[in-house]
Amino acid sequence: MRYIYREVQYFRQWWLWVLILPWSLLTIWGMFQQLVLGIPFGTNPASDTGMLVIGLVFGIGFPITFYFMGLVTEIREDGISVRFKPFHVSFRKFLWMEIESIEVRKYNAFKEFGGWGIRWGAGGKAYNVAGDMGIQLTFKNGKKLLIGTAKEKEIMEAIKVARGE
Repeated sequence: MRYIYREVQYFRQWWLWVLILPWSLLTIWGMFQQLVLGIPFGTNPASDTGMLVIGLVFGIGFPITFYFMGLVTEIREDGISVRFKPFHVSFRKFLWMEIESIEVRKYNAFKEFGGWGIRWGAGGKAYNVAGDMGIQLTFKNGKKLLIGTAKEKEIMEAIKVARGE
């Protein structure tokens, strides 16, 4: 089914990359030092095979995965679909008939959910990558889901269009 509205968000916060890149570069340097220069890396060096695996996973794989990790939210005629790449292979669908209410609200990712990502907290589940605004879904079964958004006005307008309001 085609979407009426689509929002894609990525982890592009500068402070996050300040935390990730130094460790990645250090791991790549360690791999280069040990495997190319032949100088063991650290006081208790890993085997060459171990260093290769560590370098590929943490030095290269982790930052690349993190760069492409993101939240895709689509407003469709039948409901809201969410995909948290790369963890969700396909979209998670939340049909309009399952949803009791939807509201835009400000939230605190750390206080309510312990951070960003696919998170659980006292207020339910959350899919978020940045910011402090989201759409709060309350389902007819009482469960709650918060979906982070950087465009709260646009997404709510699309929801109104999709629901025929």
